[in-house]
Amino acid sequence: MDKQRLEDEVQSKATKINSLEDMLREKNEAHTFELSKFTANLTKLNQMLRDKEESSRVAVGTATELARSEMRIEMEKADAEAKKTLLLAEKERDAVAADVERLKRDLRISEDKSVHDAHTIDSLNNTLAATDSRLANIIDEVKQRATDLEELRAQETAAIKALEERISTVEKTTAGRLGETRHLLAAIQQFIVALRKWSEWAPLPVEVKRILEDFETDSSSGEESDARFSEIFEKITAVIPTQQPPAPVPEMILQDDSSSRFFPKDNSILPDLRASEQGTGAEETTSLRPRNQQPAVFGNRLTDQSMGRVQLLMHDQRRVKVRSPALGLQNEPSPPSVQQEKTIRREAQQPRPIIKRSSQDNDRGVPMALDDETSQGVFTRRVDQVQPPGSVSLSQQQGPTISSEQQEPGKLGRHHMGKKATVRAAPKSKLKAPQSPTSRLSP
Repeated sequence: MDKQRLEDEVQSKATKINSLEDMLREKNEAHTFELSKFTANLTKLNQMLRDKEESSRVAVGTATELARSEMRIEMEKADAEAKKTLLLAEKERDAVAADVERLKRDLRISEDKSVHDAHTIDSLNNTLAATDSRLANIIDEVKQRATDLEELRAQETAAIKALEERISTVEKTTAGRLGETRHLLAAIQQFIVALRKWSEWAPLPVEVKRILEDFETDSSSGEESDARFSEIFEKITAVIPTQQPPAPVPEMILQDDSSSRFFPKDNSILPDLRASEQGTGAEETTSLRPRNQQPAVFGNRLTDQSMGRVQLLMHDQRRVKVRSPALGLQNEPSPPSVQQEKTIRREAQQPRPIIKRSSQDNDRGVPMALDDETSQGVFTRRVDQVQPPGSVSLSQQQGPTISSEQQEPGKLGRHHMGKKATVRAAPKSKLKAPQSPTSRLSP
């Protein structure tokens, strides 16, 4: 029984001890938690204290720097004001010193002026006396010059009257020669058109080229050059009709008279030419009249035979070729249409000129009389070379320049479609008009 009671007591005491240990452990844990909490609060307080100190230090530094800046600004302002005041004082001092110097200088000048007044008066009196003497000499010289000028004016008046009389004589002579020059210009223009037509029909003969080149390099002047031109013109008009074109293939030719209204119909040479083409005319059609039976001078310049040949060369009728199937030409390609032919003519390359400039004209800088945009000037003599001296150019009298389209409204050559060949009246050159119509041409 006692043992059981002792065991029960021991058991109860052990239980109390365990409960006390649990309480002690809980108390320790609570203590530890409180201690850690207190430590954290203490750390926060320390951090807050340090932050407060840092903020205070920054605020003190900022306030100190602000006060220092304000003090510096105030000092700078005061320094600037002091410098400005000092500068104004220096300027005032300099102005006062300058006024003093100016007054001293004015005083010295006035003293010097008063000293030299007597010398100045004496010098002026001497100068006045010399001026009076010189003025008298000048008056005498002016009177002498006036007399000389009157004599010179009388001489110049007489010279002007003589010049006016000479000018009147020259104008009358020029007016008399103007009609002859116009006839010659018309002949030259027809001749240029004729040579261009011939160059489109066939290449110019070698003899014609040689004649033109010789004429380009000719250095004669006056009546000698006029006679030379007549001789050259007769040679060329005599050579060109003797050159026959290539024999055509058998074909039917229908004449289109749509452009024939632009050409003269009273040309007696055309029937012989057409008859020779059809094989019914005379065998010899190139020389229409013997040279020893030439008529009188035409237009004070050219013979009727020469003008007939020029008109023959100028006559350019349109020919429409109709090929017959009976001639064995069925395999030939079809001819181009009208639109294709126009395109071919527009896009055709322009041939190079066959007449070269002479070295003498190039050295003198003389332009060519024929200004053709296609560079096909055949007869390139200057038109104004036959202009009488003292007369105005024909381009000024007749207004616009004469173009090949105005002379020949009909069909133009392949290489002249849409182009204009203008004849310009350039400055005077070596040819002059003859003194009388009889000296123009010798057959």
